[in-house]
Amino acid sequence: MRLPRGLAGFENPQQALRLGILPSHPSILAVIPQVRARLDGLDDRWPGGEELSRSLFTVPTHSLLTERERREVTGMLQRYRA
Repeated sequence: MRLPRGLAGFENPQQALRLGILPSHPSILAVIPQVRARLDGLDDRWPGGEELSRSLFTVPTHSLLTERERREVTGMLQRYRA
């Protein structure tokens, strides 16, 4: 899920983390050594990748979520301040 303000858009960022709303990409792919080796000579700026690493989050949807947790996650996303 794209969250333009990252965790800062939640009323309680720590609660979001506890519920499993987590960053999906901690960094851009271009910083992984195996990928970086193939990018030699290319521009060092990757604005799309940088934006995606800041704003892409995983939201729990698995079957082990309790009904209460589902309501909390849903409520937090509905109140998210973009």
